[in-house]
Amino acid sequence: MKTMKMKAFILIESILFVSFIIMDFMNMNSIYIKYLGIVICFVFSILNKNYIISLAQLFTLIADYFLLVIDNYYVLGLISFIIVQMIYMYFLYNNKTKLYIYIRLLLIVIAISLINKLPLLYVLVLCYFSMLIMNAITSYSNRNLILLSIGFTLFIGCDISVGLHNILNSGLLYEIATMSMWIFYLPSQVLITIGGLINVNS
Repeated sequence: MKTMKMKAFILIESILFVSFIIMDFMNMNSIYIKYLGIVICFVFSILNKNYIISLAQLFTLIADYFLLVIDNYYVLGLISFIIVQMIYMYFLYNNKTKLYIYIRLLLIVIAISLINKLPLLYVLVLCYFSMLIMNAITSYSNRNLILLSIGFTLFIGCDISVGLHNILNSGLLYEIATMSMWIFYLPSQVLITIGGLINVNS
């Protein structure tokens, strides 16, 4: 049954993935197809009773609602993504000493941001991205979490694409970044959802 659910999950996500790529090439509105892919990740994690990952996916849904669906309230969207990374920290860091080191590094990032009087949005971006990088590095220390690690890496690729999309206004790199955001993002969420089914302590 679990194998059948996994195959069905991957098949549905693959269909959605191909669908929104085609729609994006045809300049059609693919927002709800993309969002549906994240909703299905959330549902799949609940069906498999992985409640920590489910909680992370719930806040991912909230973040994407602000940043993708209504394209507004970016501060709330980023705060939601920070909560997502905090949940993944709880999932990953069975070594509390390492967790405390990373929290201190995060506080240093926040302090530097505030000292330089960066806008709140930039501070949140730096905090979120720092946490994502920390989680990705930590996940690679456990060979049982390889799918989760690849998912985090794709997540980073998505965020780099988002950054390029927002910095650039036109050109080939802008077009590539615009297309690659969700080419990285949906597979990242699928792999994180599947990878999270493996106990971090195994």
